[in-house]
Amino acid sequence: MVLFADPYIYGEFIYNLNLDLSSNPFPGLSVEDFNIQAGEEYERDVIKSLLEEARWIFSAMIYGLKITYTPSDLSRSVDRLYEAELLAEIAYGDQRLEVYDTSLEDNQFYLFIRYKPDSYQQRRIDYWGSGVFESSAAYGTSPLFSNNSRVNAIKDAIRIALENQLKPDEFNKPRMIEAEVLLRGSPVISIDAGHNRAFVRIRTDIKNVQHYRVNN
Repeated sequence: MVLFADPYIYGEFIYNLNLDLSSNPFPGLSVEDFNIQAGEEYERDVIKSLLEEARWIFSAMIYGLKITYTPSDLSRSVDRLYEAELLAEIAYGDQRLEVYDTSLEDNQFYLFIRYKPDSYQQRRIDYWGSGVFESSAAYGTSPLFSNNSRVNAIKDAIRIALENQLKPDEFNKPRMIEAEVLLRGSPVISIDAGHNRAFVRIRTDIKNVQHYRVNN
């Protein structure tokens, strides 16, 4: 018997209606409802928001992110500088990004989304999964009602995972870190004390670690 690998990558995306004071619960949508008509404008906005989040996360699972990070250092009056940008993105409107199920439970709307990588994208995934790269994991947070809170919580978790990975080898705080990272699976996001809290697993390719001079 020949076993074929699943050609899709998957994610579960949640919109908490309890946090949207302007909204009322709307009936759960079936896949057929989504394919034919998204429904009211509010429903369309929710679905669009979750699809955009999925496009960002799946891009980070396929292409990865470029990280440039200067840790804060009070003794040197250095503020934290941190950038995490996608190396490439799934094109907006890509038909391989699809909703395959939905549900509504306890006033939380769940969108189950999958994406079918092409051969080039699959080679990137396989390359990152080859065992050459180190793995790490961490939680990160972002204020609940800030802009792009869920994605920023993911970026914060990536930063902390990168720090945790480097700590055993870096006795002194680095001046700057440059790396590429890949998300290993869809992050798990929850709400905790007024923040979105994301748990991520990553693979890391450290490109450059700069250190301070002894007298700096």
